[in-house]
Amino acid sequence: MGSHAPAGQGPGVRVSKDTVAKRFIDMYFGILNTSRQLLYRFYRTDSTVMVSESLEDGSTLSESADTEEAVQELVKTIFADVTIKVETSVAQFSMEGSVLILVSGTITKSNQTDQIQHMDDGIQRMFSQAFLLAPQENGYYVLTDSMQIRGHSSNPILKKKAAEVPFVCSLGLLSSMRPYQNFPAD
Repeated sequence: MGSHAPAGQGPGVRVSKDTVAKRFIDMYFGILNTSRQLLYRFYRTDSTVMVSESLEDGSTLSESADTEEAVQELVKTIFADVTIKVETSVAQFSMEGSVLILVSGTITKSNQTDQIQHMDDGIQRMFSQAFLLAPQENGYYVLTDSMQIRGHSSNPILKKKAAEVPFVCSLGLLSSMRPYQNFPAD
């Protein structure tokens, strides 16, 4: 077993996975909610991002990016006019000092298109997001980011409106997303 210290920190320095997770979550989601144009700084040339949304009919909309430019564009588009509230998180060390972080919470689209008339609090969904943070010279960067938007608000008015247009559609991604069915369990 090797040290769990990121590159640039001596082998005797061990940063706890919970400390890494708390710092990352505070920074990432703080920037996402206030200065989202800076989110690209968490990613590098070898980063990948995948976003999917489970629909009520069982299908899934999905979009992924694996080039620096595509990652920047997907992150910018997905997080335009949203607010995220993290409710839970867990962290685990992975290979070569990387840290796997799973977060869940709510994502609220606050600036809907004219197609969707809504209450002031926007359309809300639950989400889960997994980050694989890889060590780098001064900390970590997001190597892999996988987000799933799922479920619907318990508010009956928002639930009805959300059923009319998928969340990612309201983000302007529907035309580029490819629906697919979940694999059978057998």
